[in-house]
Amino acid sequence: FNILGPLSNPSHVNYELLGCYDVNLLDTMANALKLTGVKRGMVINGNGMDEISIFGSTKVTELLEDGSLKKYELTNKDFGITGNYTQNDLLGGEPDYNARIAREILSGKGCDAHNAVIGANVSAMLHLAGKEPDFKKGFEIAMDAIKSGRGVEKLDKIAALTNKTVAA
Repeated sequence: FNILGPLSNPSHVNYELLGCYDVNLLDTMANALKLTGVKRGMVINGNGMDEISIFGSTKVTELLEDGSLKKYELTNKDFGITGNYTQNDLLGGEPDYNARIAREILSGKGCDAHNAVIGANVSAMLHLAGKEPDFKKGFEIAMDAIKSGRGVEKLDKIAALTNKTVAA
């Protein structure tokens, strides 16, 4: 499921940031994205994680709009991240704990490590969508949005709509 699940997205997106658990599958997954009709995508592996890493380098295979693949590495320096983080800084836990962390981040009250990893991944999406090609500037945009706390307002609206729909 770690391979087929992400590639079977029924929404037919134009841009996709896809984490891959195995660095040896980055090119294969990027070519598979091309076959699904994705215009532009990034398949990433950060220190063995299926997301951009904030405690080491992240291997990237990017699917460009012309269908070619571009391979490179990203580090904290590319995003302007100055903190020194470890994997332990990102550890989650039970669902209630993880929900509390997510709410803190969306409220603008998340810890630096959580904010940084989300900011880096959002920066990659802004890059893919052509909204901000520079990873440092994209990271700044993401951090401004995170620190504003506006995300929790969206979460609450989605929760209210979901609860209303379920009750109907």
